[in-house]
Amino acid sequence: MEVLERAVAGGGTAVLCQVLSGTGGVGKTQLAAHYARCSWRDGAVDLVAWVTASSRESIVSSYGRLGADVAAGDLRDPEQAAACFLAWAETTDRRWLIVLDDLADPADLRGLWPPASPGGQVLITTRRRDAALRGRSRVHIDIGLFTPAEAASYCWPTGCA
Repeated sequence: MEVLERAVAGGGTAVLCQVLSGTGGVGKTQLAAHYARCSWRDGAVDLVAWVTASSRESIVSSYGRLGADVAAGDLRDPEQAAACFLAWAETTDRRWLIVLDDLADPADLRGLWPPASPGGQVLITTRRRDAALRGRSRVHIDIGLFTPAEAASYCWPTGCA
C-alpha cells in the first residue's frame, strides 16, 4: 500500500494516472478498492467511479450510467451518455477518482481515456504491461505477491492506513 500512496502523492507533482499491473490474484483490485475507500472516507474526492474495464462495452456502459447521473446523459444512447460523463469530468470543479478495474485491452479505452483534470485521478488495474499504458502523466506500479508481513498487516476491511 505504501508504494501506491507514494506514487499517488507524486513527490509534489501532479500524477493523474496510476497503473497497477501484475499477475492475477496478487491484490491489484484489493489495493485499488482500499485506496478508493480511503480517498472517499478522507474527503479527498467528491466522486468515486468504479468501472469494470474488462471490455469496451463494459466501460461505455459504466460511463453511460455515470453520464446519466452527473450530466443528464441519455441512457438510450450509451456512447452519448459516456461522452457526457467524460465532458463533465473534464470541466467540473469537483474532485473525482475513476478506477478502471481489470483493464483487459488498452485499445478498449480509445476515445474513452478519462481527461487530464487538476481535480481528477485515474487508477487502473491490469495484467497488461503495454507501452500504451505508460505515458507522461502515468505512473506504472508493478504489484507482486504480498510478503507474509504485508499480508498479516493488511487491514481489510476495517480501516485505512
